[in-house]
Amino acid sequence: MDVIRDLQIPRFTGPSCKIKLKTLHGFSDSSESAFGAVIYLVCTDVNNTVSTHLLCTKARVKPIRQRTMPEMELEAAKLLSQLISHVANALCINATEIFTWIDSTTVLAWLKKPLIKLKTFVCNRVAMINELLPLQQWGYVSTELNPADLCSRGLEAQSLATSSLWWNGQFWLKLPQEEWPKLPQEKFRDKDTDLPGLKATILVTVVTTNNIDFSLFSWSSCFIKLTRVWAWIMRFIKGCKKMEICKERVLQWNETAAAQQFLIYVQQQLSFPEVFDAVRKKKQLPKGHSLGGMGLELKDHTSNHDYICVRGRVRERALIPFFCKMQTNQTLLGNTAQAAQPCWNICTDQHNWE
Repeated sequence: MDVIRDLQIPRFTGPSCKIKLKTLHGFSDSSESAFGAVIYLVCTDVNNTVSTHLLCTKARVKPIRQRTMPEMELEAAKLLSQLISHVANALCINATEIFTWIDSTTVLAWLKKPLIKLKTFVCNRVAMINELLPLQQWGYVSTELNPADLCSRGLEAQSLATSSLWWNGQFWLKLPQEEWPKLPQEKFRDKDTDLPGLKATILVTVVTTNNIDFSLFSWSSCFIKLTRVWAWIMRFIKGCKKMEICKERVLQWNETAAAQQFLIYVQQQLSFPEVFDAVRKKKQLPKGHSLGGMGLELKDHTSNHDYICVRGRVRERALIPFFCKMQTNQTLLGNTAQAAQPCWNICTDQHNWE
């Protein structure tokens, strides 16, 4: 207590002559029992004499809730950003003249990560820090050179009174910026594999296959009914994607036509999928193929569910209804019974529409 009673702290921190440049340097550190921040004012006068002075410090004990060491370091960085922002506003110091230092490479890596990759605890504090201080103002300093280490771990009164590191900061604060500490390359942490505090990454593998679920033809033996059901489903999917509700209670013609086009596409994929690849790539079918000389082409190239048509006299007749023209597609059937049943439904119902 006698040492503390005799301790004298000068209230004036500026040089004896006119100030040419003044900057703020803040340090933060954490220990197992507390975390804190300390700020130094570095002044350069007209004679290029540089002086450093302890300006402000703040410390807090460890929260009751258990925190990891990197999280404690992040709490110290948040405390420093709040404290130095308040001091800079009081002294009217520009943001370009503020520099902050920390000895945690994990926190420095968190500050560079997108917020969407961070867990909630880390994300909220990183967002607050980045809002108060730009990222380029943060630098790395080793624990041995960090004055805030005395603040977080504590110091005896006798040592505190005579500590030049505490009252004046590091010697390199008076040196040019090129001679300030740099982050060693071996301590640089940019990979997400060994960085804590990140959200779990879900790897999704998309496998493209030509296999289609043809069980939809088992919903109903009536193709007209199946077309209308599928048209309602497609309207629902479209509304979900656009986040809007269609108020029409009656199906439109284009919706029914799109549903019928999809069902025909599914049936043709079941019957002859290899022909689709050849027609899409504009390749000739192998010699001797049963469909080789039928003049196949794709209908509706703008859709993902385009179907194969056969160029013929029926297509050229303008007075023939649209659905009758589409019957030319259904003649291209495979030999499997699974393909014959949906084709029979399509042909029968189209005949009824005529």
